Parts: sequence; C-alpha cells; structure tokens
Amino acid sequence: MYTREWLVTRTRFYQSFGFFADYADLSDEELADQIIRLRQVETEREIAKLFHEGHDWLLLKLDAKRVLSTATDILYAEEPPDYNFDTFVETIQQLGSISRGAFIPQNIREAEPSVIEFVLNGQSFSFVPEGPPDDPLILVSQINPMIVETGYQFKQWDLSPDVFIFAMTVEEVERLGWRFLPDRWMFNE
Repeated sequence: MYTREWLVTRTRFYQSFGFFADYADLSDEELADQIIRLRQVETEREIAKLFHEGHDWLLLKLDAKRVLSTATDILYAEEPPDYNFDTFVETIQQLGSISRGAFIPQNIREAEPSVIEFVLNGQSFSFVPEGPPDDPLILVSQINPMIVETGYQFKQWDLSPDVFIFAMTVEEVERLGWRFLPDRWMFNE
C-alpha cells in the first residue's frame, strides 16, 4: 500500500527529470491530491488500491505530456494492420507531443505509397516505415537518428506487457539508471 509521503517523494523525484511539470508549483498536499485524482480517473478504483510502493510506472503513466505507453502483447497477437498513412501521421504526432520539442515534424505527407516525408527543424526527411502504422516502438528507432542533434532521444522502458516511451537526454538516462531497450530491439534475433 502506498503512502501520501511516498507518492509526493516519488513524484518530486520525477519532476527533477521534467515529468509532471504542470504540477511543479503545487504544495505537497495539492500534488498528492492531483496524482490521486489522475490515477482514479484512469482506473476507477478506490483510493486504497491505486498505487503500490515500488511500482513507479503507475505514476509515470499518468504524465501524458511526457509518456507514451503501448502494450507489447499486440505485437504477438493478430497480424499487424496494413499500411495506413493517416494512422502513421497520428502516431508521429503522438511521439511529437512527448518529445519535449525535439521532434515536431511539419508538412507530413505521403510522397509515394509507403514513403513518408516531413520537415523537421527546416530539414527534409523521408522514411519507409518498418512496421505497423500504429507501432511507435518501431518508429522511434527510425526517428532517433533524425533528432540526435537536439540532445534528446526516445527511450523505451520495458514494463512487460507495457513499454513506456520517453524523450530523454543522455544525462537523464544515466541519472535514472534504468535499463532501457535498444532502439531496434524488435529486430534483434
């Protein structure tokens, strides 16, 4: 069972990495109340069952401005959906929304079937998506080389069956000390 003190301590720790930035000015009591409200909306559970100490991922999942969560079990279920440009655009925009400004593509267009072009920081890029149109796990491995100059990279944290995606600096990754998945982990044999 969690305590309000644990909740505030862990949330403040993550705020030092830019998570929960919208709540930086809240008092500890207000912060705990806000995080509890967010979790209740997500789970519709009673307060006593919202958090478990040691499961920090329950907190991070609540920061939709910094975290994109996807389930790996979809990778092994049915056949992936066919190529769909509109779905790729939606997934690319979701990644842009959590990128901390490092990946804000503009003028996204389909240059030819299965080839996506866009402008990023005044430079044109194109790529052929290597996987299903709704799979950000594959897209980040193609996007990371495009944003390396920003100092940010998308990182994938395995919390099977979920994987969380964050945009982080090398220093933040080192400070956290988590074991992130390699960019092209789904292609490893």
